[in-house]
Amino acid sequence: MNPVSPIRMLFALSVAWVGCAGALGDTIALLDGKTVTNQSIAAIADGEVTYGDQTFDLMNMRRVERKTKSLPTDAQRGVIMLHDGSSARVKQLSVNEEVCRIILVDDAEMDFPLSSLRLVMFKAVESRPRGFVWPKEVADALARPRTGDDLLMVYKQEKVTSIPGVLKAVDDTHVTFIYKGKDRTVAREKVLAVILAASAQPPDTAGMGLIHTAQGLSLWGKALRLETDRLHLQRSDGQTLWLPWSKVRRIDIRSDRMAWLSELEPVEVDDTPMFTLGGWERDRSWLGRPITLKGKTYERGLGVHAPCRLVYEPAGRYQTFAAVIGIDDETHQQGGDCIFVVIGDGRMIYRQRVTSRDKPRPLRLDITGVQRLELRVEPGENLDIGDHADWADARLIRDTPRRTLNRKNR
Repeated sequence: MNPVSPIRMLFALSVAWVGCAGALGDTIALLDGKTVTNQSIAAIADGEVTYGDQTFDLMNMRRVERKTKSLPTDAQRGVIMLHDGSSARVKQLSVNEEVCRIILVDDAEMDFPLSSLRLVMFKAVESRPRGFVWPKEVADALARPRTGDDLLMVYKQEKVTSIPGVLKAVDDTHVTFIYKGKDRTVAREKVLAVILAASAQPPDTAGMGLIHTAQGLSLWGKALRLETDRLHLQRSDGQTLWLPWSKVRRIDIRSDRMAWLSELEPVEVDDTPMFTLGGWERDRSWLGRPITLKGKTYERGLGVHAPCRLVYEPAGRYQTFAAVIGIDDETHQQGGDCIFVVIGDGRMIYRQRVTSRDKPRPLRLDITGVQRLELRVEPGENLDIGDHADWADARLIRDTPRRTLNRKNR
């Protein structure tokens, strides 16, 4: 397998793409919850984004959304996922002992070191805003503690069997797997997936951006630089490459000044509804559905059922707690009457009754110096019936002076 130069990895992406999505306007979502629209991003350099006549600090941003349309995924034949969470829908893939080469749905090629791969999936899967919907056997295997072996998942008598060993090669028709010291060759149509062992801890993606492209690529990158319609970046494995800006649909910024509560572990949990069974959810409603308030869906947040108490330890590192609170639409406005409470170091910061009839309420609370942050949802009237409460977009923010400059005054 001849390696593909990283600098030309996605050169083919710019071929046969008509128009520039930037001309339609880009949307920037800021850490404080505000959005700016109706301008186009002209440049990204040195951690700053030039947007119309303004310049924004990249780490003060949550997201960039563009009006680039996704390409059809009919040609998708599988998925790869990296240890850092990057992923790609693939049309073709091949593997040798060092490199995985993929061909995307528009025939663009990319190479990844085999050591950077977490999963190779040999069938198309459904995707949602927060990731792929894996078959149960794959999801269960990914959730288990990592071992020193790769895991070959094959169909056997209409069931999925997992075999430990080492992935050696993949071509158009077969998967070669080392099992008990010997090479074993399995027809690709009999293989569901290969889950690869981790050689090190997953890379830290703080301060990086997850770039989503039109052809199903989601790639973590840092040192972002946009110039002459090319987005240059450095992958977590150290490789540098560029993507045609016209193919970029969205960039999710993992600001080093913000932490999602759904990614943090509470130090105390008291989650025992009176008349129902179940527990609190990360990035899902209490029933495991997308968090939805008055028709708007939120990718991040906490879904709980009153009464519920979650305690976190920001340890004085953050100055702001922000969220949007409300009763999830899954109650269909039947019941739902809660009291949302925020307590910092034993002092009540916020208390508000919310019913299913109320509009969602945005919160932005000062937690400067707070060591322990407690989120409570208490039952209102009618005990806890229908009290499906959401802390949507719940996040901790380390405030800094907002760098928004008028270029004419610089």
